[in-house]
Order: sequence, then structure tokens, then C-alpha cells
Amino acid sequence: MTDARSSQNPDDLIPARTLLKAFCVVAILLVAFVLYVMHHVAGAEPAAEHKAGPNVTIQACFTGPTQPGNCQEFIIDLINSARGTIHMQAYEFTDGAIAEALIARHRDLKDIVVIVDKSQRTQRYSMVPDLARAGIIVAVDAAPKIAHNKDILIDPTGANPAVETGSLNYTTSAENRNAENAVVIRNDTDLARQFETYFEARYRQSEPW
Repeated sequence: MTDARSSQNPDDLIPARTLLKAFCVVAILLVAFVLYVMHHVAGAEPAAEHKAGPNVTIQACFTGPTQPGNCQEFIIDLINSARGTIHMQAYEFTDGAIAEALIARHRDLKDIVVIVDKSQRTQRYSMVPDLARAGIIVAVDAAPKIAHNKDILIDPTGANPAVETGSLNYTTSAENRNAENAVVIRNDTDLARQFETYFEARYRQSEPW
């Protein structure tokens, strides 16, 4: 019986070494693409650990259906502490008191920007249209499935920045019905700049309201 392989032209066979080289090139290109997406689209590479300086302060607030909430006042006081910049990301935004605080600060602060999830275009009782009508810059982070960021950056590139983040949505339910938490880190310039870099990346990906 004639071996089928003997009828093949040796020139038609692709050497294993060539296949390996081709595979390596494709793998390298794939890794490079993933790193590019991580850095330019997702925001930035994971930040290195850093030690908080001696002037850094941390405060927290908590809500729950069996305890009085205090986060609304906590957030409003933070907004009122801004000297030049308020950058905010919100998944849900129905809290009228927080919206009023932002609108009031817009009268003397020009750099107020709010990024929201696309659900805010149709959510009942959303305060985001009120922010836009007041002249605050509102952008919609429509690229991800949900834009679940919830943070407020106060003067993030200044000498005394503040970062608020946590589970807390800016809603009346978060204050009165849910179990939520929020934390404010003040005077940590490195952390604030990391959040600001991420904010700017999300803003570039966002759509106008």
C-alpha cells in the first residue's frame, strides 16, 4: 500500500518552525492590543500602592432601614467645600437636595462635570435633566453595559483634594431605605489624581447629554 504522505509535494508542506513563528507573532500582537485597550480605553493601568501622607483624613457615613441615614448631609457638605472643581460620576441620581447643592455651586464654580449611566435618560424622577437645564455639563457613559461608578472628586488636582466613593447612589432610596456606605478621603493628592485620570478617561468615552 502506498503511503498517502509520499504523494505530497514536500514544497507544499508548511514547516513546523514557520507555524510556530506565526503563532508567536499573533500572540504578541494580541497582548499589545489588550494592553492598549487597558491603558487608553479602560482608563489606566492598575496603580501602584502608595502610603497616605500625614495630613490625609478619612470619614465615612452609613445608611440603613433601621438607622437614621446621614449620608445626604455628608455629600452636601462635601459639595459645598469645593473651591474650583467638582467632578462626579453617578449610576442613579434622584436626590433633589444633592442636585440643588450642585446647581447652587454652579453659580460660582465653572468646572462642574457630571457623568451618568445611560439609564438616567429614561429613569423616573432622575434629577439629571435639572442639572443639564441649569447649565452643568452632563455626559452619558454609554459604552459599558452599565456605568456603575459612584464618586465625587473635589478639586482633584489641587493641594487639598477630596475623593468620595462607596456603594452609595445619589438617591432618596439610598438615604432612607437601603443599606449603603460612603467614604471621603481628603488631602491624598496621589489618590485624587488617580481618580481624576480615570474620570477623564470615562469622559472621553462619554456622549453629550
